[in-house]
Amino acid sequence: MNVLCCQVLADGVVTRADMESHQQRVAGLVSSACEDAAVDLVLLPELSAIEYSGAAFENLSELATTTDGWLCASMSKLAREINAAVCFGMPRREAEDYFISQVLIDRDGLLLGFYDKVHIAQFGDSVEKPYFTPGNRVGVFTLGGFRFGIVICYDILFGDYVSMVARGHGIDVMLHPVAFSRDGSFASWPSFVRTRALENQVYWLSLNRAGSGWGGSIFCPPWFERQTEVIELDESETQQVIELDRSQLEHAAKNYPIDRDRLGDYSSLLSPCAVSESLD
Repeated sequence: MNVLCCQVLADGVVTRADMESHQQRVAGLVSSACEDAAVDLVLLPELSAIEYSGAAFENLSELATTTDGWLCASMSKLAREINAAVCFGMPRREAEDYFISQVLIDRDGLLLGFYDKVHIAQFGDSVEKPYFTPGNRVGVFTLGGFRFGIVICYDILFGDYVSMVARGHGIDVMLHPVAFSRDGSFASWPSFVRTRALENQVYWLSLNRAGSGWGGSIFCPPWFERQTEVIELDESETQQVIELDRSQLEHAAKNYPIDRDRLGDYSSLLSPCAVSESLD
């Protein structure tokens, strides 16, 4: 199974007119890439439909849309044309609330579902809490015999949440659309990707937007024995095909039995041994 990961630019997309032009350009990029490779799923970054900025977020009343709105209709048309599922990021509107959502459309252009980011970030260059509402459900789906999960950007920092999604729902591949700028959180991001992939023994596809100050997307297998098995991109706008191979999942589970060796309940462990005297 092949996943086309599209690290795309979205600079300057702060109005509805910008958004419509941007959507046409992205659809063209995806269509061209699919002419050169057999693709089952196209992945786009967090909020791929707009610029990640306070200027764009201040304009959510104009930019945010619903799952039956014009943007999803455009993506449905694209999915039918390329004969592949599409997973893309958009600001989703529901009643008076706005969500950072990742929407999934199947190859027939039908809406399969969406995931709303659970952990809303407000540090460094992240400016989400004044604008967005946290989600309240997990994102999982099955495609081509693989079980997929979705977590968005900041969600990766919460290992107990990631493990609940990955192990609780039998995930093979975690899609991780992000908007990581090169602020103080950027340097730790690759370490989190490697750790989450290895401890849960899943493919981890962490896809950023392109451009100066962004980029660096990371695609990690369920286990790696050489650093070269982890793919990292630069800042440029590019499309990377990732082949999902079930034998890699089986190799990881068989040779590195983390899941079998994990205790079911660590709360049953005894308390630390008491030390009668402090050590100088």
